[in-house]
Amino acid sequence: LIYSSRQKNLFFIGCCRDEIGDFSAWLDSQESGPTLSRVHLSNLNIDAVNSMLSHELHLTPRLTLSLAEILFHKTLGNPLFLRKLLESLIEEGSLHFSIPRRRWTWNTDRIQRMKVSDGVVELLTKQICTLSKDLQTVLKIASCIGGSIDKSTMDLLLKDAQIRSPTVAISEAIKKGFFIEMESKINFVHDKVQQAAYSLIPQDQREKDHLRFGLAICSSVLPSLNEGNNPDDVFFVAMNQINRGASEIAKDPSRKPMIAELNLKAAVCAMKLSDFSSAFNYCVHGVRNLYEDHWQSQYDLSLQLCDQGAQAA
Repeated sequence: LIYSSRQKNLFFIGCCRDEIGDFSAWLDSQESGPTLSRVHLSNLNIDAVNSMLSHELHLTPRLTLSLAEILFHKTLGNPLFLRKLLESLIEEGSLHFSIPRRRWTWNTDRIQRMKVSDGVVELLTKQICTLSKDLQTVLKIASCIGGSIDKSTMDLLLKDAQIRSPTVAISEAIKKGFFIEMESKINFVHDKVQQAAYSLIPQDQREKDHLRFGLAICSSVLPSLNEGNNPDDVFFVAMNQINRGASEIAKDPSRKPMIAELNLKAAVCAMKLSDFSSAFNYCVHGVRNLYEDHWQSQYDLSLQLCDQGAQAA
């Protein structure tokens, strides 16, 4: 579309972060192509914060200015930080709707003295800790998978989580603003939310969870693959989870041949999709799960992994 001589008019809006180097480099390389205009979005200034508060609280900017000044200095205008801090103030009662006065009111001194977390992740972590155990479990499981997870995959993983009502828990997470529901997927509203949920999982438990979730997902999609059906993203999600549990696999060497074969299958599937980088990585993980004497005891598997890796490199 971008380079088509027939298409004279195309208006495309996208967004990315400065730290995403690959995409920024691609944009820089397009100078001779289509006309590109970059708009750098910084944090909100105090006027924008005050305008937002005035709109949300249905008060004039003159009345909300004192609150805006406090919140601006505490959040430095970070939109996500500001939103979550407002939610926290409402939950604690520092910001509430006064029925006698028929308007939102706040305790300026209390908010001013309030200790605010150094970063949005810390604030989100504290907020998640106040949620029900079921809701915390849902957020932790989803955070292991990534920023987005298929509903069917989520349902599968929640079956073993001993949650009384997974559907209710997911709906509550959406209502509280942690998830966004998009067709067949559930997305975290922000990667900082995912990061906060993931930080609540003990370090020594993370790889166990990745391996357990990966094997559970894999067992549900393998029958379809074995019947010759084309792989979908769920299979690759499963393999990425399994490979993130590398140290747990090492504790049980009997699993290694199976993991190596699964990585070979993933590499072959990725090659069919022309995803050579992923195919090569799967081959690397597959080789790592071979026995030390694999050229004697696992010759065919070793040859296939090395052959696929050479083609993908």
